[in-house]
Amino acid sequence: MKKRWIILGLVMVMIISTCLVGCASKTEELAPAGGAVANQPAIPRPEGVPADYPNKTITYIFPFGGGGSIDAFSQAVFAKMKELGGWDERIMTETREGGGGLVGWAAIADADPDGYKFGFTASPQLQLPISSELCTWTADSYAHIGNFVTDPGAIAVVVDSEINTLAELLEASKTKKLTIGTTGLTTSEARAIMQFQQADPEVQLEIIPYTTEPEAVVAVRGGHIDAACLNVGNLFADSEQGNVKVIATGGTVRSPLFPEIETYREQGYAVTQFSMRSYSFPAGTDQAIVDYMHELLVAALQSEEVIEVGDNLGFVIDEQVYDDAELTEIWVGLSDELQALWDVAPWE
Repeated sequence: MKKRWIILGLVMVMIISTCLVGCASKTEELAPAGGAVANQPAIPRPEGVPADYPNKTITYIFPFGGGGSIDAFSQAVFAKMKELGGWDERIMTETREGGGGLVGWAAIADADPDGYKFGFTASPQLQLPISSELCTWTADSYAHIGNFVTDPGAIAVVVDSEINTLAELLEASKTKKLTIGTTGLTTSEARAIMQFQQADPEVQLEIIPYTTEPEAVVAVRGGHIDAACLNVGNLFADSEQGNVKVIATGGTVRSPLFPEIETYREQGYAVTQFSMRSYSFPAGTDQAIVDYMHELLVAALQSEEVIEVGDNLGFVIDEQVYDDAELTEIWVGLSDELQALWDVAPWE
C-alpha cells in the first residue's frame, strides 16, 4: 500500500512539472516579439523623441553607386544602430547617383524633414554651391547626425609601375599626358589634381571620372589609367593585396594606414586633400530625433563589430564624433575658406 502511494506521488510530481514547463513556454510565446521593450534598447530614448519612432522604414540616401567601402561600412553601422535602439523598422539604402554627388546631396537637403530620410554627406561637397549654379543647398542645409571617418586623399599607381613618388608622377606628366581616375570632376580628389596643375602649368593630368571608387581602382589595376586619386580607405585593401602602390597621401600628417608614405606636403606640394564623411538629415528635422540618432551613431562607432568592419576596410574611425551644432560650425567655416579660394583662383 505504501509503495502504491509513493508511485502515485511521483506521477503527480511529473504532471505538475509538465504543466509548469508548458506554462512557461506559453508565456514566452505571448511576450512581444519586437520593438523597444522586447529588444531592450541599450540607448535610452531622449525626452522629446516620439515613443514610436521609428514606426516605418527610414530611407538612407547614398549619392553614389553602391558596393564601395563606404556602403559596406554604413550597413554595419546602421545594423548596430538599429540593435542599440531596439527597433523593428529597417534603414533602407537608396542610391541617387549623378553630378559627382550633386543629385544625392540635393535630394537629402530637399527631403521632407520628418526624421525618415537622411543621407551620406561629405566635406568635398561644399565646393559645389560655390562653383555650380545648379545647387539648391548650402553648408547649413543639413542637420548633422555626426561624422564617422575623416579620410585623407591618396594617389596610387599599378603595383609594378616605375613611378614611386608624387614628384615622379608629376614630372612624367610633363613629357606625356597621364590619365588619373577620380569619382567625379567636382570631388576633393579632382580639386587636388587641379591644384597640382595650377602650381605647375607643365603638369598634364587628364581626370577620368568614375561612378564608384571600385571602378577607379579596377581601372588603375588593369592599366587602363596611369593613376588613381581617391582616399586611403578606398585603396587600403588593394594595397595590402599587392594590386596597387600608394605613392602619396593628402592629410596634414601621415596616414596611420600608410605610415611610411609621405604626404603631398612632405613631397613639396602645398596641397591638402581629405574627406570628412558624415550622416545628415535635411535642416529642419526635429532636433530631438537628430540628437537621438547622434547618440546611437556614437555608440555604434565604439562597438567591437563596427570597429572590426572599419579595420577590414581600412577606415580609421574618428575619435571625436561631432554633434549637429559642432559639425555645422565646421562646415560653414570650410565653406567660407573655399569661397575665399574661389574668389582668388576659381577651379572651373
